[in-house]
Amino acid sequence: MAEEIIDWGNAKRYISQGYVKLRVQSNGVSYYKFEHIVIWEAVYGAKPEGFDIHHIDGKRDNNVISNLMCIDKSTHARIHAGWKMIEGEWWRYCSACGQLKLETEGFTKDGCYCKSCMVKYRIENIGYQKAYRDEHIEQASRRRTKYYSEHKEEERAKQKQYNAEHKRDRREYQKEYRATHEKKKSQKGA
Repeated sequence: MAEEIIDWGNAKRYISQGYVKLRVQSNGVSYYKFEHIVIWEAVYGAKPEGFDIHHIDGKRDNNVISNLMCIDKSTHARIHAGWKMIEGEWWRYCSACGQLKLETEGFTKDGCYCKSCMVKYRIENIGYQKAYRDEHIEQASRRRTKYYSEHKEEERAKQKQYNAEHKRDRREYQKEYRATHEKKKSQKGA
């Protein structure tokens, strides 16, 4: 049985992301479904698995069939990330310089900056980064010094205990090693 739109007074409902949902009924069960999917499926049939219905103008409540397009999920995600398909190639505006650049010109992993802007950014900020790193190292050193000066006696006691335990273990190991080594020598000689 095909889905049918229930004609109730409040059949349309808007949700937080701006999409419109319709109350539909199938096999006696009623539920809400995105209006743009209902409209696209009414014209073209069931939406293929792994595909999304995209609003061409970007307005989620403009569900006119001429504004809807069925595209695969990865292309849909790219479009919403700011990429544009121009003459069969992907282009995007660089967040730093604002120029429209071809994908093959290289973008950073997050896709926001072109490679030339990223290199420029790193060169401009290298002094700041070095100063920040040096300050961080200095702070860590001061924290360690403060901790050890406050806990000097405690740390010395811990170190003595550790050394005593490990010396005893080492002596016991050496005694066992000598005993087994002498046993092997006596067995060879016999």
